[in-house]
Amino acid sequence: MGYEGLSSTFLRRETLTQAFLNEGAILDYFRGWNTTWTQPWKYFDGLPSVNRSQMVPCNASRFTVTQANQDYLRVTGDAAGVAMQPGGELFAFCPDGYFWLPPSCRAVPSTCVPFFTQDPGWGLDDMMQKVTAYGMPIALGVAKSWVEMALQVNGVFYWWTPDTTFLAYNPADIKFPPYDPNAYNGGDKRSTADAAKISKIISQDLSALAPKVVDFISSMRFGLSDVMGMMRDMLAPGQSHTDVACRWIKANVHAWELWLPDKTKCAPGFGLFDTRLSEFTGDREEPTFLECRACVSGTYSARLDDNRGITYVCMPCMPGTKQASGAALKCDFCQLGEFQDKSGSRSCVRCNISYYQDQLGSTRCKPCPSGTTLGFGSISVADCGCESGFINTASSPGSLKCVECGEGLSCPVASTLDGLVSGKAVFGDPFVPKILPDYYSTVDKPLDVYRLQILWTLAILAFGPGLIAAYYVQHFQARAATNVSAQETAVCAFAMIFSNLQCVGMLGLMMELPGSSLLRDISSAMQVLVMDIDSIGFNCVAGRSVPMRYSAMVLFFPLAVLWLMVCYLVSKLLPLRLQSCRWKGPETRSTVGLLLLLGFNTMCTVAVMPLMCFSHPSGMSSLLKYPSVACASDEHFVMVVLGLLVLLFALGFVALCSYAALAAPGWSRRRQQHSSVPGSREDFWICIRAAYFRMSQCQSTYRLIGPFLYTSASLTLRTPTFHETVLIIQVFSVKSFRFLFFRFRLDCWWFGVPLLLRGSLLSLPIAVATNYPAVQVLMWTFVLLIFLVVGVWVQPWKVPLLNTFDCIMHVCIVMIVASRSLHVGLKEDVVNFSAAADIVIMSTLAAAILILCVVTASAVVTSGG
Repeated sequence: MGYEGLSSTFLRRETLTQAFLNEGAILDYFRGWNTTWTQPWKYFDGLPSVNRSQMVPCNASRFTVTQANQDYLRVTGDAAGVAMQPGGELFAFCPDGYFWLPPSCRAVPSTCVPFFTQDPGWGLDDMMQKVTAYGMPIALGVAKSWVEMALQVNGVFYWWTPDTTFLAYNPADIKFPPYDPNAYNGGDKRSTADAAKISKIISQDLSALAPKVVDFISSMRFGLSDVMGMMRDMLAPGQSHTDVACRWIKANVHAWELWLPDKTKCAPGFGLFDTRLSEFTGDREEPTFLECRACVSGTYSARLDDNRGITYVCMPCMPGTKQASGAALKCDFCQLGEFQDKSGSRSCVRCNISYYQDQLGSTRCKPCPSGTTLGFGSISVADCGCESGFINTASSPGSLKCVECGEGLSCPVASTLDGLVSGKAVFGDPFVPKILPDYYSTVDKPLDVYRLQILWTLAILAFGPGLIAAYYVQHFQARAATNVSAQETAVCAFAMIFSNLQCVGMLGLMMELPGSSLLRDISSAMQVLVMDIDSIGFNCVAGRSVPMRYSAMVLFFPLAVLWLMVCYLVSKLLPLRLQSCRWKGPETRSTVGLLLLLGFNTMCTVAVMPLMCFSHPSGMSSLLKYPSVACASDEHFVMVVLGLLVLLFALGFVALCSYAALAAPGWSRRRQQHSSVPGSREDFWICIRAAYFRMSQCQSTYRLIGPFLYTSASLTLRTPTFHETVLIIQVFSVKSFRFLFFRFRLDCWWFGVPLLLRGSLLSLPIAVATNYPAVQVLMWTFVLLIFLVVGVWVQPWKVPLLNTFDCIMHVCIVMIVASRSLHVGLKEDVVNFSAAADIVIMSTLAAAILILCVVTASAVVTSGG
């Protein structure tokens, strides 16, 4: 509620009337001040009548505002009215220091009419532009007491309405062009200033608390003449606000009757209420007993347009909606998991068990496909889950296929197959199905649960006896004939197959790329050969700590070597009647060497696992095989140290084998030299050499008993001579490194060392190019092709059949690696072609392995064992 206020330039009413009567001058209009046809200064006091001591100097008022003076100069072009200061400021120019003169009276100051405003200069910038633009002879000044100066001197003055300051003179305002908002805001103030809204602040919720009062106040209209008239009445002695207001109300009945509200005109939030029937109604045909009341809960206020105008009525909420509050403008939809099948309801009802609702504003709930829901108020079909002890194996959302959980699975209510794999559930951890301790399953087949702790325990317990059996296989094979036996061929074939399958397992450690499911399955299975055993539940026995599991893998080979050493020492405690069961030093060392030879690829792979840092899109890096371990973390540091120790252990083994390969020809040459020693040196050499093949053939002549040599011919026990000791050491050295030489032809005794280096060379690309699959493929192909060429060239294996199958396996592995290059950033059709190629290559490799196994097995059977 309120009215508009106007600020402008005013003059006394009596002066306005005198000018009009004398010469018809219209001084309440800006064009009536033009000196071309009027002389307005005749009706006002001149500048000499103004006491300068009651005026404010120009340089102490708003005449010094640079921006206002720049706007004046830009709009009017009157450069003489402003003066540039030494500091760059632009001031209004006042000839006498108190009054600024416009161009219309600047030459003759006596024709200027004084204008007064209050300090610091209200409306100065407006009047400077107006009097110059419209040729008005008005001199502008700032008074210390603007009210006193306007009452003492007959001039024009700044004022606003409504106000009682100059009301006794009944002043008239000078009309200027209408307000131009764009020009005025841009600094051009030649139009009238905008009127100001003079409002009363009321409560923001008054429309809800007292709508009739708001309606009445909103209809009130006061003209400026009404306000000024009532203010003029207040100037009379003894008048109060109430007296003045009552006189106005009595004199203007025709005005305020239109303000009275219609009792049937209801505001929003209210509705028509019939007091006779005590109920809300929807029409106002009979308004006698109608009034407006706030709508109650369960209803809302709806707009009604009829022949009497606009009003509001209370309507009940429709089914599927609710309204708990009163005076509401609308009803709210029932939320997800709720329904309402009745009208006029204050609230909605939650869906019962076995039902859900995934839409707003529903009148009924939907039944679950089968099974049950978690509880009341289910909001989605995804809430429909299986009962406890069952798991949902359906792949599509909204469907349900409950399967009973088998042994090793814990399935709470609403268990899902996705929750079993991801370890997360929509409703939280209590609803995540879990694999019980000591059980294990794979990601591909999560419902196939195995009790792996027992299997791992049995495997670990069986490993020790397996190493003991390997010793005796080595021992009896060393006593076999010098020619290549079927058993020796079978052992060589096994070692070759094992080494090539390790390569396939290492291929699975390369960065994941799309490929055929057959290749992925075979690579995953072969990864066991390179100690990637987390996929078969190794954490069931080693724990979930990654450093602990890695430490267990690192300690595998040192513990295996230590176990063989312990067995060797324990065998020395056997009685003399079991002397044949005592372990021999050379055979023990050869067994250790064979173990490390077969596991060398595995050691290299285990050593580089902590070096395989894979970069994520977020910028972080983690280990490729252990994504939970961040690179450069404390856990990663421990694993790197352990990996370096394994690498040093492997390099030490390579160095020892390299020494044996280099020293073997020297051992052979020294044997030729010692064979020419006089006496029975040749016979001695034959017997000692037989220790490499069949010890029983020379026991009748010479026999080693501890550090002494027993000669049966002379029945003497003596210390071996220097030459005899050298021959014994040479034979035993060859026998200790038998694992390195026995598989190859005599002219290719050295091939065991390059074969060892193949494992380290194949591990290198995985470590140095973890983030670059193409580089891995290139380096693997290069290494494998080099060994393929060398194998074809030297034909190192004793049995020609083994050379053939070794080449075939190498070609298949090279083709597998080459086919993976087709997956690096290519289209879907090339990926499908590569998958088909994988199947063909893997089938060829499997057929080669099968044929080799059949041939060697047949040879063993045919030879009679």
